[in-house]
Amino acid sequence: MEPKITLYKEPNFAGDFKVFLEGEVNLIDAGFPEGASSVKVESGVWILYENIDCKGDICVVIKGDDGIKRAVSSLTLLENAVVDSGVQPKCTIYQHHFNGRSSTHIKNAPNLGYMNNDASSIRVESGAWLAYEDGNFGGRQTLFLRGYHKHDTFAKRYPGHGKFPNDRFSSLKALPIKFEVKKQPKITIYKDPNIKETSTAFTVAIDNLEKSVLVESGVWILYDRPNFEGDINVVMEGDKLTDFKYSSIKPLKYDFTEDPKCTIFEHHFEGEEHTLTEEVQNLRKIHMVEVSSIRVHSGAWVSYEETDFKGRQTIFLRGDHRADTFKNSNPGYGNFTNDKFESVKALQIKPKLPMITLYEQPDFMGKSDTYTTEQEELKVASSVIVESGVWVLESTEERFQGNICVMVEGDRMNLVQYNKNEKFYDFKSSKFSMKPLEYDFTEEPKCTIYEHHFVGKSLDLSENTPDLRPKHMNDTVSSIIVHSGAWVGYEHPDYSGKQTLFLKGEHRHSDFQIMSPGYGKFENDRFSSLRALQITPSFPLKVDFKFDLDNKNLTETKIYNDSAPADEYEFRWADGAMVSEEMTYKTSVPVIVNSYDIKFSGKSYYNIGKSDRKKSKKTNADMLGITSYTKGELEVPFEALFHQGLKTTWIGKGTFMSTQFY
Repeated sequence: MEPKITLYKEPNFAGDFKVFLEGEVNLIDAGFPEGASSVKVESGVWILYENIDCKGDICVVIKGDDGIKRAVSSLTLLENAVVDSGVQPKCTIYQHHFNGRSSTHIKNAPNLGYMNNDASSIRVESGAWLAYEDGNFGGRQTLFLRGYHKHDTFAKRYPGHGKFPNDRFSSLKALPIKFEVKKQPKITIYKDPNIKETSTAFTVAIDNLEKSVLVESGVWILYDRPNFEGDINVVMEGDKLTDFKYSSIKPLKYDFTEDPKCTIFEHHFEGEEHTLTEEVQNLRKIHMVEVSSIRVHSGAWVSYEETDFKGRQTIFLRGDHRADTFKNSNPGYGNFTNDKFESVKALQIKPKLPMITLYEQPDFMGKSDTYTTEQEELKVASSVIVESGVWVLESTEERFQGNICVMVEGDRMNLVQYNKNEKFYDFKSSKFSMKPLEYDFTEEPKCTIYEHHFVGKSLDLSENTPDLRPKHMNDTVSSIIVHSGAWVGYEHPDYSGKQTLFLKGEHRHSDFQIMSPGYGKFENDRFSSLRALQITPSFPLKVDFKFDLDNKNLTETKIYNDSAPADEYEFRWADGAMVSEEMTYKTSVPVIVNSYDIKFSGKSYYNIGKSDRKKSKKTNADMLGITSYTKGELEVPFEALFHQGLKTTWIGKGTFMSTQFY
């Protein structure tokens, strides 16, 4: 559910009110010069402030917290935070800086007992915690998220989360909060679309623009006037505009992964109606000449005043929308004019499916198995190719417990040595588990490594570092702060030896396996190289294949064998086709039933890319008990229509070539 909070001018939810779906907001700018006096939270985690610009004492509210005890002048949304009853909060408070007397908590503590007014640091292992100046959850609040917190550095590292006065805690409240992994929206603006060096990338709203644009991730709203006003143009990742004459832009933060569904009505949720799950180029063809309201059941939709997705646009998120009230309740989302609704398009961004292939033999040969989900117990393969995502392989043998291997899309790795000149990773263990990581690997990686626990000699890194010796930090790392992206630390130079995975946050060697289980061992003073993990955004595509069976070519040969080999296939693209070498897509392909009958398979994942490596897939059922087979070599011309973003399309042509056994 998307974040939503309602603030009221008067106590007890009375007087004028205002609904907010995102922060940060000064209430004086929202028409509340005197601030708010009561609040209702529908979803999300919100921080309320006594002063403007998100400053001063704080009050953290989640669903069910419908009362506030102080005036509110500004608020902000805790980005990507959701309340989850399955989260079990846990923290430890310390008398000094992570030493001295301590107490561990897994539930609300209205009184801290022997630790009352005696805490100088706190380690949050899970969930989030609110510390209160007085007992029974009274007085000033301080918000602590997962990580390490010291009173003397807290204000600098966590602005807007309250004050952490030394020895001034008397009660603690557990918050069952987790942070969802969401790819950050990103758009690149070019002064000259032909010169990359003239570009500037943005991840937040911006004013005063007149250039060309490439949407790298997320959905953005473009406005023809400054201050996010005027007519809008909705674009999503993959869209390219070379005639960009808009004055302000902002990202639309919303769950676009849902399958879209909406119902459009002739009147106010009555009269003629139609339920839609896909785009409609011309509503007159389904006899919807007039539209006065729309109910969005799931996903998001864009309407257009003219057919063929032209004219003024309006964006609709989940909920009920009427033409006569839309503008006031949905500012910045366009104008929903009564009976001016000629075509509609669904907004959906499906996350790229993680994919890894394990091979029985070295150098990616022999029998192979492809996986897209977590696997708990596997026999170690001889070689691995990661086609998409980031995967962690972890030993399940007790003697090698904690050994991991981190691989990112595009990696091709041998796990056994077959050539003394070839690099390989000695996994040692004969059994392992593996899982894809849900994380935003598109961020530009930045980290700081420290000689001691976040003090002493340090080094800032933003790129791969194959050898720490020239930088005088070899085998001297005790802690690391990952500011953005993700990093892998290696025991030896040139990315060899034992591995440790670091995601965003603060990490110390002394309790790393407690705070980050399954991410390897962080041994003190044992790092010699670091690899930055980053995946360049690849735009989601929809591909419509049209196979020309009338012009197929089939050659058949009789073979005698107890079992048929796996079918082989290739998408042989014509010159100039805009297709990458490795490109996996779910589609149907021609399957030979017999000499006179060719049908289409059920939809499955195929590598449709321009790859020179062997591609095989069993596309027909095994025929047990038969000692002779027909080998069919099939060639079928095809045309593929590619859809990228909301507005970008192109056509590619080629020949589907397949060897099948039946």
